[in-house]
Amino acid sequence: MKKIFFFLLFLFFLPGLNKTAHASEEPLTDSAQESLLDSIDLQEIEDTLRELSAVESFSFRDAVASFLKGETPFTLEEIGLLCRKLLFSELSRQKQLAFQVILLVIASAVFSNFVKIFENSQIADIGFYMIYLLISTLLLQAFVSMNEIVGEAFSALLSFMKVLLPSYLLTIVFSSGTVAALGFYEATLFGMFLLETAMMKIMIPAVNYYLVLLILNQLSKEDYFSKLAELLELLISWGIKTVMGVVIGLQTVQCLIAPAVDSMQNSVLHRLAKSIPGIGNAFDAVSETVTGSAVILKNAVGVAGMLAVLAICLLPVLKLLVSVLLFRFLCAVIQPVCEKRMVECIGSISRGSYLLMKILLSGVAVFLISLAMITAALKG
Repeated sequence: MKKIFFFLLFLFFLPGLNKTAHASEEPLTDSAQESLLDSIDLQEIEDTLRELSAVESFSFRDAVASFLKGETPFTLEEIGLLCRKLLFSELSRQKQLAFQVILLVIASAVFSNFVKIFENSQIADIGFYMIYLLISTLLLQAFVSMNEIVGEAFSALLSFMKVLLPSYLLTIVFSSGTVAALGFYEATLFGMFLLETAMMKIMIPAVNYYLVLLILNQLSKEDYFSKLAELLELLISWGIKTVMGVVIGLQTVQCLIAPAVDSMQNSVLHRLAKSIPGIGNAFDAVSETVTGSAVILKNAVGVAGMLAVLAICLLPVLKLLVSVLLFRFLCAVIQPVCEKRMVECIGSISRGSYLLMKILLSGVAVFLISLAMITAALKG
């Protein structure tokens, strides 16, 4: 496919080639980039991003066009304003939950101190369990919403990668060859399968069991489930590292082997074409220009894809970050006036949210590193 594309472009540019062709090299490069960009269908990517991304101002095609011109589609000030807006919006959304938890904790502290006057431990225990169950219900509702946020974020990532792959693979074929494109396609599909299977169907449910163990462990004054919870947390952390290691390792192998194979094939083709009397040098000049333009386009699409991944996951990550910090802050505030088990219950939600955030960030990192590696490794 790449050979046919080079030949058609050569026929298109051949009438304009003459002894002063080197003086018009820049317009030729721009024309080749525009021709390559027009040959890629980015509309489906745009439509998908409108549905999935919280960053409404981000346009994939505009980002690619900006990178082709050597510009950046955003500024650090714009990123800071966007993050600040989303962060304060999430804080205002969760302040009601924090207020309810603080009220229940204050009620628990007042009730427990009042019961001590009558020296009746059974009444104190009953009051503790009632308020503990109320707080646990509120916190579990919040955690269920966090679960949904992570699940929706993973689904959005997978949906975006499915529409990005065809266009990005086409740029890889233009710039490097079919071997590299096929290798990247296989490695990325395997990474998507691992994320969908290991992360969404195994690790996220495991975090739910982990949270249940932490909450049940605080119902009694004895420590029954803490070691089991620690074991489950360790297995989840190992699972995250294993998935990342497997996917990144596979991409590394592909980036070391596939570009070398394509480079050898392209080198043979260029030498044969250059040896043709009369038009060999002209064909070689055009093919080098087109290959360079294709590499620039591939890099632009790859970096724009990385930005799109960040745009999709920015809001979910900020929501989880706010939850982790909010519940940690609540633990610090109520610890002087509240029973230890109540503090540990609220802290368990923070620990569970932190694990969910690690799972989501690892999924984002897998796609970002994969796109970065393939963008940097293939140089035409």
